[in-house]
Amino acid sequence: MSATERFQDLRKAMKKMLANNRFLASFLVWDSTALKPDVALHVAVRQTDKIFDLVIQDGGKLKKIDDIKTTTANYPHPSHAMFPGPLTRAMLYDIEETGTIAVILAVSHAVVDASSAQIFREDLDNALGGASLEEHVDFKPYADSYYNFRTSAEARAAANWHVKRLEGLESHRKALENPFPVPKGTYEARIAASGRDLTQHVFQVPGLDDLRREHKQIALNVVVKTAFALVQVYRTGHTHALYQNFEASRTSFPFLPRSLESRGEFGAADVAGPTVQIVINLVEVDRAQTVLALLNHMQTEQTSLTRHAAAPFRQIMEGLGPAGCLLPAMVSHQAFNWLPTMGGMMRNPYENMEMVHMDTYPAAGIGILAGLGGPDSSTVFMQAMGQMFDECGLREYMTQIEKITRWLTDRNNWESPVGGFTTVLED
Repeated sequence: MSATERFQDLRKAMKKMLANNRFLASFLVWDSTALKPDVALHVAVRQTDKIFDLVIQDGGKLKKIDDIKTTTANYPHPSHAMFPGPLTRAMLYDIEETGTIAVILAVSHAVVDASSAQIFREDLDNALGGASLEEHVDFKPYADSYYNFRTSAEARAAANWHVKRLEGLESHRKALENPFPVPKGTYEARIAASGRDLTQHVFQVPGLDDLRREHKQIALNVVVKTAFALVQVYRTGHTHALYQNFEASRTSFPFLPRSLESRGEFGAADVAGPTVQIVINLVEVDRAQTVLALLNHMQTEQTSLTRHAAAPFRQIMEGLGPAGCLLPAMVSHQAFNWLPTMGGMMRNPYENMEMVHMDTYPAAGIGILAGLGGPDSSTVFMQAMGQMFDECGLREYMTQIEKITRWLTDRNNWESPVGGFTTVLED
């Protein structure tokens, strides 16, 4: 098969995938004179060859497959996937060394989250294999539901729950470690905020089987998240940990009246677009509390955070009064993200393509991505990124999370005071 034929096949598969995930090639626009100042519009244009020609372009030739990594890290098209859009762009390259075709996808987080990324990658893999694609739940009805019900009683109750638990937020500025300048608005700023591959870390959790057997109500993501909080209080010396985490928010459409939700027709698991929500965690660490008491408390909090994840962020800010202005800075400062499929990302899960490299450019202080994998599902896969630390600092941060996670799951520590966690960091 010639390079031209390979290009045509990949382009055909890309068009098929984009048509089935139409918001990938959408635009995000705002205009303070034509629209309300706090309103932006997601615009999905008609799927025509004109838009496909704009999104999918020929990048030329590369000598080796490793050149894909170099080209991704030093992407030659700074305006791609930037506002207003299109917010997904695809550059196709002929790899001379392997006789294959590669694609570099530049995708804005405004049109994708971890779940929908998995959806469109599976679609692309199936399209490359010539299979028909299953239709997904379109993003528009989900977004319409969020917008139309954002002032409903359900939405207000969710916002009020967050406001209540974040009372006194202004007294916890010390919980934000190492204030840093966040560059915004340009491609160079995004590179400055990352500038390197994600730093990876993998470790086993020997005590996980005991915890699963005797305390099934405590999920491992809560254990790792607790370790993340304890690392923070250890580093800052503050009484509280303060950070954000991401919630998939894919149980159902947000804020539906109970009469509609009970019908079970509005599941969000297969929505082809970003449903992810940001929630703020304010965790008080009582060092005299037992480990099991803290883990159970964190599990209860996590359940409620998931239930109220879709609370309108601006309503939370308004409800907090002057302290609400702190929330945007907190969002970009310290973040935890649990990805259940993280272990699978360490290998190639596809039949007709291979994902060889991924770069992300976060304007964030410290971001931890973690998930579970391995043959017995007791291996934690972790990645770190951010601006507050160099690579050595990121590795140290993840090693501290590992040590505390192991300590928390060790049955010998379950009835011990939480304050004992510092012993594993000071050895």
